[in-house]
Amino acid sequence: MGDLQLKVALQSDVGDEPMGAPAIISTGKGPPALESALAQLPKRTKGMVVRVDSARQAHWFLRVRGDQVILVPAEGLSVAPRSDAAVTEAAPAFLGGSLKDEQALASELATSLRRIARSRSLLSLANANKTDARRRVQAAVSMLKHEGRFARSADCPRDVTSAMPVEYGQTGRIVRAGTCVWFVVKNDSRDNLAADMAFLFVDSHHKITPLFPRASADNPVPAGRELRLGPYLVDATTTGLEHVVAIAVRGGEVRTDFSILAQEGLKSVPRGAPGGTSELWALLATALHGEGQTRTISTRAETEYDVQTVSWTTAREPPD
Repeated sequence: MGDLQLKVALQSDVGDEPMGAPAIISTGKGPPALESALAQLPKRTKGMVVRVDSARQAHWFLRVRGDQVILVPAEGLSVAPRSDAAVTEAAPAFLGGSLKDEQALASELATSLRRIARSRSLLSLANANKTDARRRVQAAVSMLKHEGRFARSADCPRDVTSAMPVEYGQTGRIVRAGTCVWFVVKNDSRDNLAADMAFLFVDSHHKITPLFPRASADNPVPAGRELRLGPYLVDATTTGLEHVVAIAVRGGEVRTDFSILAQEGLKSVPRGAPGGTSELWALLATALHGEGQTRTISTRAETEYDVQTVSWTTAREPPD
């Protein structure tokens, strides 16, 4: 599954260097309060976040503007096309805390970076999922839309049969604010296997919101059943690259509790509370919480689960 750690580097702010090229600030050379916070990251994040002194290794950069620490993704800008011109959305930057309060900075920085690490790990696990003809548990996901300039969720059409597929173009899927979307998720498992399923929305601000199951009675999902989730109104609260992740695990006597995967509410989960007993669940616990040692899944277990993702760019409405 590769290295699930989030690597961060301290970088000079844009414009502080000749030609505006930011430079890496080596360990021990930054502001004392920030150096202290960075040194505490491995312990505070249970090893999920580590500092590096290389721009090529870093997934995210930390910059200082005034007394504020800013978090900036290494990938920079995301570009989404319009029919008449290109729409360029700056990749979201986040506040990591203030240099004025060293203790609060250490806590806020660790919380923000752990949030980023969780969403990144979840998507990494989905992207690492390989198509395997031996896989008995399978999920299929499609994204549909009703285009328009809908102002409220209540205005969205309720007939999914009239929705159109969100096509994957040269620059991926583009969905504009004001569009209503549906997700159709099917348990496509072989051998008539029921599956415990979860469907999660990961927005561009790294919030993880469970969309399914809505209640414990929703699982397991029988083989062949199709879930129609929606409609959901896409707004401009968050823009940029966003995702949904579908997880299917072979159903058993013990239900898999997917609620622990939510980005919000993780603090209220009692330490060591079981979410599930499968090898996939052990890997998720490592990836999203820094707990346990599971880094891989056995060949046999790989046939008993499936993880699928659908990604798109949320763009603002074009001007009138």
